[in-house]
Amino acid sequence: MNGIQMRSSPLQLKHLLFTKILLDPEVPFEEADTFKQGEFSFEGVVFDVSLTTALAAGQEEDPHDFMIRLHVGISNKKETHAPYKIDIGVVGLFTATEKIKTEDRNNVVTVNGASILYGAIREQVATLTSRSYLGSMVLPTMDFRDHIEKKPSVEKNDREIK
Repeated sequence: MNGIQMRSSPLQLKHLLFTKILLDPEVPFEEADTFKQGEFSFEGVVFDVSLTTALAAGQEEDPHDFMIRLHVGISNKKETHAPYKIDIGVVGLFTATEKIKTEDRNNVVTVNGASILYGAIREQVATLTSRSYLGSMVLPTMDFRDHIEKKPSVEKNDREIK
């Protein structure tokens, strides 16, 4: 085995909690042949995504501790349906080190933190659906860079971590 050195990331996940997990097969068991296991594409499926980043109280000048809330839903209200309706929320507490420039921390935490939390959601969905009659559903990989363009700065005051 080659000795590849690993180093810790300048963004550390300190705690992760699921706030909501709802998963519902799109079709009843008796009609399950309408979805063929392992043959599903997410092309055309609408994802409802909510992402917020909050800064710990008193860290406006030198932010280190952040909380991210990520919610992902598939309601199947549009024409293309996924095998399952999902409604999942997760909260993560993150710490950013000095290796990330102060002015870049919010964006780095938002994009990378959301990616970490979404990975936990993907794993939870795959695990929960793996024994279902519709088969395992692995959510597609997502890119959260668009979310920083819509967020001018870290939310403060009413969303601060106490």
